[in-house]
Amino acid sequence: MAETIFADRVLIGGRIQKDVLIEIDDGRIGEIRINTSGNSSAFRVPSSCLVIPGFVDIHCHGFGPDSFGAGFASARRATLAHRARGTTSLVAGLVSSDTEDTSRAIASLATLTGEGIIDGVFLEGPFISVARRGAHREGFVRPVDLGLLSHWLEQSKGTIRMVTLAPELSGALDAIRFLVREGVVAAIGHTDATYEETRSAIDAGASVATHLGNGMPSLFARQPGPLLALMESPKVSCELIADGRHVHPCLVRYFVNHAISGVPIFVSDCLGVEGEGKHIALVSDRLVEMDDGAVVFKDNGKLAGTALPLSGILKSSVTKAGIDLITAVSAATIGPARTIGLEDRGKIETGYRADLVLLNGTSLDVARVMRCGNWVVEKHEYE
Repeated sequence: MAETIFADRVLIGGRIQKDVLIEIDDGRIGEIRINTSGNSSAFRVPSSCLVIPGFVDIHCHGFGPDSFGAGFASARRATLAHRARGTTSLVAGLVSSDTEDTSRAIASLATLTGEGIIDGVFLEGPFISVARRGAHREGFVRPVDLGLLSHWLEQSKGTIRMVTLAPELSGALDAIRFLVREGVVAAIGHTDATYEETRSAIDAGASVATHLGNGMPSLFARQPGPLLALMESPKVSCELIADGRHVHPCLVRYFVNHAISGVPIFVSDCLGVEGEGKHIALVSDRLVEMDDGAVVFKDNGKLAGTALPLSGILKSSVTKAGIDLITAVSAATIGPARTIGLEDRGKIETGYRADLVLLNGTSLDVARVMRCGNWVVEKHEYE
């Protein structure tokens, strides 16, 4: 269905353009006219809103009470909740779990991918460091198993887009080479690797840092570890959970503006946790509580993830870390889209999928969402 949109301000090509008319046809962006006037049939965007591309979240595990590992219906509800909050492209994440449960979840998510609900599957583990496992249950962390990895890739029918592993594990470099040959992004995370081991993994083809600064050693003068190796490589796109808790705001600002040689990308690392405020729930059979959007283990105060959509991460990056809005939008749209191979997402440009977010220019809240040329229903089960 064809539609025309007129907006006072639209983010195009890294600049905010004024008085823009966007034609949309068959779910794609058509002609774009700048410094023009609207017409009587065009949908007029409220003057308080900036039009930006839809968010692209490549590291997300659920929303509200729903998780991507909890079956088809739960995964679908979580996806639609994120969509209503501006995430128009989403790669569904699975944490380390029982192998049969993982297989069942992959099958469900492959179906959702085939139906165009989500954009693929992300395996965070189970081939990770026990010492740096974070919220992953120790009993589900495994040595590298190429046979199992190959089985999961085959079962996914090409929908697994990214796998996180620890490069210091025996067989990890072979697994990275295998993933790259199969067209899957190999990510480094939940790792105790040295600087040299991390460099070897990058040379083998690893190209993403899973939530930089979390699930890995800190940077020390005589032990640079994985952090420096990941930051300094132009081959690596570095994920950041820019909520102001997982990475200190000053470090978010430093990483984005100075330190990362590759592409900085914002991710939500949102978990399926029910409740609001200080509500207590379970993650990996451990009590957690939510504090200002962060999910925190009750027993030791360590972070498990967030309860935020990617729109909340973008807002925090601007309001808490002082990231320029255009830079923040890029890190939540075109950066992750390019990293994961979604070549028609993340930009407002002729031929791209018509995924748009109307962002309130003052509050930075999402006012309205378009996906594939259709306005997303604003009411959903979590309101």
